[in-house]
Amino acid sequence: MKKIIQRILMLALALTVALPVSAVPVSAEGSASADNESFEKFMSQEFVDAMNNTDYMTQAYQVKDLESYGITQADPNDGFKELIDPQAAEKTDASLKKLKEFDYASLSVRQQHDYDVYLNELQMEQEQEQLQDYKNFWDGSSGLQSNLITNFEEFPFRTVQDFDAYVIMLTKVGDYLDQAIAFTEKQAATGYFMTDSALDSVEEQIDAFTAKTKDNELIIAFSDQIDKFDGLTDAEKADYKQKVSDEVQQDMIPAFQKARASLEALRGSRKVSGGLSEFDKGKEYYSWLTRYDSSTQLSINDLLELTGDAVRGAVSDYSDLYQKYGNTDTGTLSIGDADANLKYLKSHMDEVPAGPDLSYTVSYLDASIANPNIVAYYVNPAIDDFGNNVIKVNGDNIDDSISLYETLAHEGFPGHCYQITWYLASSPNPVRTFISNMGYTEGWAMYSETMAITRSGLDEYTQKMTDINNIIGYCIGAYSDLGVNGLGWDKKELESQFEDLGLNSDLADSTYQDALDTPGRLMAYGCGMAWMLALRKKAETALGTKFDESAYNEVVLENGPRNYEEVSKDVDAFIEANGGDLSAYTGWGASGSDAASSTAKSASKQGDFTWILIAGFAAVGVIAFLAVRRSHQKDPFQG
Repeated sequence: MKKIIQRILMLALALTVALPVSAVPVSAEGSASADNESFEKFMSQEFVDAMNNTDYMTQAYQVKDLESYGITQADPNDGFKELIDPQAAEKTDASLKKLKEFDYASLSVRQQHDYDVYLNELQMEQEQEQLQDYKNFWDGSSGLQSNLITNFEEFPFRTVQDFDAYVIMLTKVGDYLDQAIAFTEKQAATGYFMTDSALDSVEEQIDAFTAKTKDNELIIAFSDQIDKFDGLTDAEKADYKQKVSDEVQQDMIPAFQKARASLEALRGSRKVSGGLSEFDKGKEYYSWLTRYDSSTQLSINDLLELTGDAVRGAVSDYSDLYQKYGNTDTGTLSIGDADANLKYLKSHMDEVPAGPDLSYTVSYLDASIANPNIVAYYVNPAIDDFGNNVIKVNGDNIDDSISLYETLAHEGFPGHCYQITWYLASSPNPVRTFISNMGYTEGWAMYSETMAITRSGLDEYTQKMTDINNIIGYCIGAYSDLGVNGLGWDKKELESQFEDLGLNSDLADSTYQDALDTPGRLMAYGCGMAWMLALRKKAETALGTKFDESAYNEVVLENGPRNYEEVSKDVDAFIEANGGDLSAYTGWGASGSDAASSTAKSASKQGDFTWILIAGFAAVGVIAFLAVRRSHQKDPFQG
């Protein structure tokens, strides 16, 4: 558990966040209504221990007032925590042993949820520790080359001490990158390395950052931050600016250039031509990765069925839409800029329970530090300062007014900003605030886009086409990833799968390469969206006219990020409590992971005419959309 805290910065990219919940050891029957004080004390201490075991930057992002939690301020001279903690297994085992000493039935319902999530987190940590050799610190969407820059770009300055620490942390970047390179060189020596095209992407990102020296975006961002800070004289501010400028130019940029050269020297080290399953233990690692990414216990085959059904349903919906409207132009929005869109979205959220009062800023990223694989990101606020929120947008990846609106619904309202602050306002145990089920959080954000579109004022055709674009784009990305990396599909097999789904097989080329380059990248989005939409349909079908959207969404939200099996149990209980008929729903999740919708499967088999229509639609819509909006999340930056 102790090393999980590093996911806040995503510096280690260790994939050490919460995974699907395991079956609890004791029945929940007879659970106490009041909190178990001993359990609460244990969980609080686990949080303090984790925070005491991490670095200055992670602490700054996670907590504003460390003293109030009993956390000791880390020394910035110690730099960043190790990428691979040699004591991780020992710490995880110790935490797991203590957790299992508690009588589950003695816990309140809220604490049982905390127990479930933490138990699963620790068990997943144990499993991952056996697969350390497959970590990838240079992922094109969320690798060190991107996240280190973002961490410095968004650093929350609160005290004069933070400025001193910031300068010191800049001097530690080289050592940190050296750790990652040394680890990667060992991997490459065994034949485990990224594809050439993935390497190209990483190098392009490094080149964009290092191309600017005196006018580097980090220098400019720091200057803007310190100018707004009260408590320093103009001379002191000028001194800090000079120190940061010197460190960025003399230490950080050369460190990135050195890392780039080291990575380039490893080009061609990859010993397989296919996906992860071709590596020794690659299947085991990918199985772990899919459960991490999708926040579910479903197998690879079950996830293929889940995402495949979502795509088939979208294909069928497109056919119906075409029959109704024919060739129709989609509409546009005229809400305004990013801030105007957020204000509009925040004032049109009748579908969710009221959230806390908060403020936010939204701005555009400089091209030199904007990861080309993301559209935007949301910066997770400190758990004791969630009234202040930051959203950044990559303008190069915003095509039109609808794309901007969707992106801000995803990052803002009712997406990440709303969901995270709503949960923090419920005063959760602090341990829960750094255990992230990405499949849940990204699934909610994708689902938020669907809700927001219905309140956009767009015509029916444009609303539905937008949803179809998203479902096919993200779910087919996850579907392809599962087949290529989990089952070893080659390009020909993927083409065949596309045809079976009702899509143009030519589209498989870029999707296949995507899967090879960045395994798991779209899993949280595609699988999360498919789960969220299936659960929503389940509740609507079972409840009919009794369905209350806001009440339903509160059930999905109230127990925080968790695995979908647990969310599904909560939804079933909600349906039964409101007099719904669970047997009325026969789609995914009706009776378990094998409950894939036969209706959706048959609906997509409508002959060559429909297939031709979808081929044309997908070629101009889905792939371009997917190629641009590849990833919204960056931890601690929910993006």
